[in-house]
Amino acid sequence: MSPRHFTDFVQCGLARWRSGSADPRVLILPLSSSPGDVSNAVRVYNLVLNSAFSHAPLIGNFIEQSLIILGMLIVRQSDLRSWSLLVEGVREGREAASEAFEKLLGLWFFVGIAPKFVAVSSYDFSWTQGDKGAKRMADKLLVFTDHPGHPRENPIPAPDECVSVCNRLYRESQHRFQPQREALISLVTWFQVRQEDFRDLAADMWQDIGSDAKYGLRPNGRDVLRIDVKALRDVGFRSVQFFPQPDFPKVRARLWIEMLGLGVRIVVDQMLEPNTTLITDKTLESQGFRATLAAIQEFIALHGFWNITTGLSFHSSGGRSGSGGYGFDKKFLVRPHFRNLPAGFHPTERALRRSVKTFGYMPPPGKTFVRSDFDEEEAAGKTVGRPVLTYRDDDLGSLLSG
Repeated sequence: MSPRHFTDFVQCGLARWRSGSADPRVLILPLSSSPGDVSNAVRVYNLVLNSAFSHAPLIGNFIEQSLIILGMLIVRQSDLRSWSLLVEGVREGREAASEAFEKLLGLWFFVGIAPKFVAVSSYDFSWTQGDKGAKRMADKLLVFTDHPGHPRENPIPAPDECVSVCNRLYRESQHRFQPQREALISLVTWFQVRQEDFRDLAADMWQDIGSDAKYGLRPNGRDVLRIDVKALRDVGFRSVQFFPQPDFPKVRARLWIEMLGLGVRIVVDQMLEPNTTLITDKTLESQGFRATLAAIQEFIALHGFWNITTGLSFHSSGGRSGSGGYGFDKKFLVRPHFRNLPAGFHPTERALRRSVKTFGYMPPPGKTFVRSDFDEEEAAGKTVGRPVLTYRDDDLGSLLSG
């Protein structure tokens, strides 16, 4: 079974669980392993993990469902055996089992789960008895940690003889990423202290986009913002793709994240809308680490969107300027754009058609479309490269300088 087919199978099974029309065993039993069959246990976990990392059906959203399955496999390790066989393979030094276990630790690290492996012989399974839903059981077993500097340990039962090696491998994985984790905590703390400043900047950017948009986003994610903020890039954040929406200036921002050391990437979609960035009644400190990290991602995406559509940039002194200032590094020179119309004037039908053909949507009110790089006949025979902006530490920090 392929990860895609397994994803469909699990989503259907979970939907039936939640509706009360199916027994959880319908889904879990096919994931069991025969006694001693470590190879099959490895296949089971690779299937679940590859589905979690797959972005075919709905980007990143299958991770939660995979955690439910992983939790159920651990809870029912005595009769399903896949979990116990996997970690026994790790203890025996089997390469395939160790690779699957490392990928599992990577998934837990990404979502904020800090495992502490304990002997199954002394683990109290009484809380799993009775009529409990699969999600409730998984949530109780796999508890998320909001702040990586203060992890909440999750007791995870494992065969007694495997506890020591599992905890050692987890400590080693944490030690490898300690410098990156500390840098990320520093960035989040810095952003929290300056929350009000960034909120004001976001409001100004939305105002500029609404009143002074000159350039349109190209369709199908052809505008890309490479993330080169060191604290983010070192933990796997790679780029933001922009997908224009019919209702300008709404835009869908797709964040690409590489799972460190695992060779897999996931993506997370977020809709950017006017006057919503950093708008909240609560402080970021009270909302927690992960909420602040999401706010940083949203702000960077908005900053890139603002730079593309207005052609404006921030000088290192903190003031706005035209694109001749200290803008992001660009690998694109001239692009089709919007131009303000005098009061009472309207765009021509040809301009409207060209705007829809080029960008996928109409010009904003009061503007017309202008193709400035080459005319429509030449464009039909040319391939226009994907413009890439690079967003660095200075682009974030210089906003508040001066």
